[in-house]
This record gives sequence, structure tokens and C-alpha cells, in this order.
Amino acid sequence: MIMDFFNWSAYLAKNNPVAYGVTVMLTMAGLGVAIALAVDGIFRLFGIHLGYYKKEFEDELSRKS
Repeated sequence: MIMDFFNWSAYLAKNNPVAYGVTVMLTMAGLGVAIALAVDGIFRLFGIHLGYYKKEFEDELSRKS
């Protein structure tokens, strides 16, 4: 299945470079979203909270400045 996609995209690159460029952008965006969702799922599974923010940290930073 993936080889069919590679063959089709190679054919597209030779015959229609604009469509090939759009295909590459959409493929990379789709892969980026898939990887981000997979990593987010792994972080949730392990209980890692990225971006967890407490107001008290802001108060400490403002006192040091």
C-alpha cells in the first residue's frame, strides 16, 4: 500500500509538479498531526502534564524582576 503511494507520487512529480507540491504539504501536515496525537496519547498515559501552570509561579517571577 505504501509502495503504491510512492509510485503514484513519483508519477505525479514527473507529470504535475504543482499537484505533487500540494500532495507533499498535505502528507507532511497529516504525518505531523498523527505524530503529535500519538505523543499526546503517550504523555497522557504516563500522566505527564505539559503546560500545567500555577499562578504562584507568576508571582515568584514578578518578585525577582
